[in-house]
Formats: sequence, C-alpha cells, structure tokens
Amino acid sequence: MSESRKQFLLTSFIQNALIWLSICLVVLHIYYFPLIKDFDLQLNRLTFLICVMLWSFLSILRSPNLLFRLRISPSFLYLFLFFFFVIISTLLASHNTRTAFSEIAALSIGGIIIFFLPQAIDNPKRLFLAINALLAGGWIIVAFAVYQYISWFTHSNMVGRAFVIPFSDMFHMRERLLIPTGFTGPLFRLTLPFGSSTHLSACIASLLPVAIGWSLKPRKGERARRLFLGLFCAIMLLLLLGTYSRGAWLAFLAGLLTIIKYQKKVLLKKFVWYAIFSLLLSMIFLSIVWEPALVQTLASRLDLQATQRSNLVHLETRLDAINMFLSNPLVGVGWGNYQFLTGRLHSHSSYLTIIAEGGIIGFALWMLFCASLVTHGVCAVRLSQPGSPLKYVNLGLLASLISTLVGNLFQQYHYATFVWVISGLVIASHFVTVNESRTEVRPNDERLATGPVRCDRQP
Repeated sequence: MSESRKQFLLTSFIQNALIWLSICLVVLHIYYFPLIKDFDLQLNRLTFLICVMLWSFLSILRSPNLLFRLRISPSFLYLFLFFFFVIISTLLASHNTRTAFSEIAALSIGGIIIFFLPQAIDNPKRLFLAINALLAGGWIIVAFAVYQYISWFTHSNMVGRAFVIPFSDMFHMRERLLIPTGFTGPLFRLTLPFGSSTHLSACIASLLPVAIGWSLKPRKGERARRLFLGLFCAIMLLLLLGTYSRGAWLAFLAGLLTIIKYQKKVLLKKFVWYAIFSLLLSMIFLSIVWEPALVQTLASRLDLQATQRSNLVHLETRLDAINMFLSNPLVGVGWGNYQFLTGRLHSHSSYLTIIAEGGIIGFALWMLFCASLVTHGVCAVRLSQPGSPLKYVNLGLLASLISTLVGNLFQQYHYATFVWVISGLVIASHFVTVNESRTEVRPNDERLATGPVRCDRQP
C-alpha cells in the first residue's frame, strides 16, 4: 500500500471517528446531563470543540514535522488587551461578578481556540479537513433541528414549546424536558441544541457561508460530495428562514454579498441550482407531512403580537445601553453591570453591550480585534491563486466572519464557541495562504509562515 493511500485512510478514520465521538457525546448530554442539577453545558459548544479542536490536536500528534514553530498574529495582542481591560473593569467596577467572570471564562476559552488553531493548521490539507469537521458539527445540529420540526408538525414527543427527551419513559427519567424555550414568537421555535431559535439562526448564518464557499471549490468526479453539500445548504437555508430571525437573515445576506463580490458568475450559476433544489426539497417535505390542518398549524406558529413585543423589548434594551454609555463614556459602567442595572441579560447587541460596560476604551480594543480578523480574511482571499480550492475556502471563511460581525449588531453571541472556531480558522487560512504563495512547489519544502501577517510581504 502506498504512503499516500495510508495517509488518506488514516485521515478518513480520524474524521469518521470524530463524527461518531460527537454523536456519542450528544447522546450522553441528552440522557445523562439533565439528571445533574445546576449543570449547564451548551450542546453547540461541545459539538464544535470535539469536531474541530480535538481533530486539530490529533493532527499535531501525527505531524511528521517535529519542529514546532510559533505563528503570531496581531489579533492575539488585541484580544489580550481587551481581556486585560475586562479583568480590570470587573475587579474595580463590577457589581455583578458572576456574569462578569463567566464572560472572562468564555474569553479565555475563545483565546485558547484562536491561538491553537493557527498553530495546528499549517497546510491546505489540514485546513480543508478542519472545514469538513466544522460542517460535520453543523450536520449534527441540522439533524436535531429537523427532528424537532417533524416532532412539532406531527405532535409527537412534544409538550408545549419544550423539547422532550426521546424514550425518557423507557429509561424512567425524572427530568423529561431538556431545554425550555423563551417567550418570543418566531415562526418555528427550535430549542435543541440551542436555548432559542435566535441562537440557532446565528449559528446557521455563520456556517452557511462556509458551506457555500466549500461547495464552490472545483471538484472533478465528486458528484456525491457536491450533492451532499447542496443538501446541507438547502436544509440550512430552510431552517434559517424558519427561525424568523431578521437579524440572522441580514447577517447571512452580508456574508452572501461578500461571496458575490469575489465570485459573481460561479455563485450565481450555483445559486440557481440551490434554489431549485431547495424548492424541490420543500415540496417533498410538505408532501410527506401534509395534512388538512397543516395550514392552521403554520398560522398558529406565527405570533405577530409576541414578535411586536419582542421588538419593543429589543428597542428598550438598546436605549438602556446607550444611556449607560452616556453616563460614563470613557470606561463604561463596569463589566457585567448591564444585567445588574436593568435586570436583563444583555442589550441584544454585542457592540452596544460592550460600549455600555467598557466605554470607549473597551469598545476600541474590541473593534481593533475585529478589524484584525477581517484583515486576515481579506488578505487570505487576495493572496489565493485564482480558481484554486484554497481561494474558495478562504472566501467562505471571510464571508462567515462578515456574517458573524453583522449578526452581532442584532444579537449577542460573540462568546459562542463557533464564533471563536471560525475566527481561528480565518487566521489559520491566512498563514496557510501566505505560506503557499511564498513557497515553491517542492515535495520536501517545509517552510511555514510564523509571524504577524501582511498581504504584501512574507511574515
């Protein structure tokens, strides 16, 4: 057996093992964690940590390059300064240290992720496999979301607007409800694996551009994989529309426009086929679940009054954040104090919450971090060879990052794990692209990008 064949089989085994490990952890989360009181572990965090982070760690262990070379990005410095400011703000001014320290913990995990991924991913093959792992995590989310759609339509295993653990009666479980839902009224209330459909829509709006960019990657003789990605994009798009999250729609549109800016002809041609495929898929789905009361069921899911109340609440939370900022523009009211002063968790806008609690200093540090990430993504796309697979992967990651940044205008999910994973992959893609563009095509060339990156010069 050739060496390349062995490498391919080993890579496939690791990838499939991670998928099955993720599924096992999902089952463990459903049937064991609800029995433990005061234990909160979000399933979406667990999924992406396993699918991407663990794979990257294993890839380092099996790397033939034993000389580890550190790759540094300006993003690390900006995030560290922001993290240091949050700690100082918490210690000196916070009256809600529980929330503040939970955000510090989330920032710590995010910092580890975006520092680790660029070190682990040092060539295009590893980047491509990391994208596959990211989409595998998305498939697990899609599977549970589709399950809840079907359960809701058929009224099986559902109680009100909460997810009932499957086969809970068989296992004599006391806790039958996994996650209760909120009070707002989107078209379809999806609860698993997220607390609300708003959180699900944010994840979809970030994952879908990655899948679209990956589907644009030129392939010969891989119809099954193209069909697989087309099915993924179609289901994700239908779920995104069903969440009725207008902010996520705008976020996805921003990511889609980013892809169109660089790939107009290719994307428009494929978009027509995706639209046709989505229409056929929806028709097949409706033909399966169709019943006379389906129209009434759909109409009952749309609660316009609840949506209007939700809009008013969001407006009030934003005004509260602006007033807090005006009360102390330079350093804000202190980290975690938004919830302490208003009784609400956040302002439904990452940027307004940061500027209210951290003032101009905290907001400026966070925007420097975001701008550095965008710079990495733009440079990765510009340095990529036209028509190369790396070009489309980098474009999908940049579009996903833009979608995330726009989505944070309307929601606060910058602490979610998938955001940090995508940010780390954006930085890694830039290092990989610089290394590829500056390295001659030689089988034994092991040069790596190792420093702060700029578009026009070797790091």
